Amino acid sequence: MSDALDRAERYRELAEEYRRLAATSCSIKTRDRYSRMAKDYILLADVEEQGASSAPRTVRAKDPRAVATHPLRTGAPRTLPKHETSK
Repeated sequence: MSDALDRAERYRELAEEYRRLAATSCSIKTRDRYSRMAKDYILLADVEEQGASSAPRTVRAKDPRAVATHPLRTGAPRTLPKHETSK
């Protein structure tokens, strides 16, 4: 299995873990945060799988929020401050 597919599998495992944490959290704020993190990890997994099945390419985004959805080499999802994402 390629490194990208290994990372995708790990991201899906993390997403499932955060879904479970969200389901058992007492705080609405914490539950929402865990749910968003689970979605971020699913997005990262999808990007890794797409990257594994296609040749590397450069994408230039006009919307600065689109850059935030690209996985970082560290493996952590990037979160922009709220003032940068709301328009």
